[in-house]
Amino acid sequence: MKKMLIVAVTAVMTSGIAFAQQSNTTPATNTNTPTVDTQKKDQPVAKKEMKKEKKVAVKNYKGILDSVNLDNNTIVVKDMKKGKDVKEEVMHTFTLTPDVKMIMNGKEVTLKDVAKGDKVMIKYVGSIESPDIKQVKFAKPEEHKKAKAEKKEMKKESEEKTMKKSQVDPKTANEAPATTTAGH
Repeated sequence: MKKMLIVAVTAVMTSGIAFAQQSNTTPATNTNTPTVDTQKKDQPVAKKEMKKEKKVAVKNYKGILDSVNLDNNTIVVKDMKKGKDVKEEVMHTFTLTPDVKMIMNGKEVTLKDVAKGDKVMIKYVGSIESPDIKQVKFAKPEEHKKAKAEKKEMKKESEEKTMKKSQVDPKTANEAPATTTAGH
């Protein structure tokens, strides 16, 4: 009988301990604290909002390189705007940080590779007065003109080939087209 009593008490105590452990692990229902499921649902919304904040308008500034200062990593660019309403030359000085990518003809360059008179296109964020420069593209004026001329010549040759293909062969042009009679 003592053995049965010990087994019964042990069983009650074990189930009581298991019950106590189980009740401690279940979270209290609090409507103010979001559950894991709602946190997961809110995360995509937060990511979308972060992406919207990251999308910042990248602007372009075009001009002609006026001078380069290798000591200060600055360039002075003359505005390319032309027209009746532009009465004065506008010059902008840009400081190029080491992380700014500089490109000429598809290759990365340094300020030592550029010269006065080169065409410049600056991609930046923010205002022109204090831009966050992302990239600077340079082009030599003569190379730019040469590339345009080559492109124009290639287009002209392509059009001539198309015209030749669409013209009728002179040997077969005088022959009468073959007629077919249906059902005879």
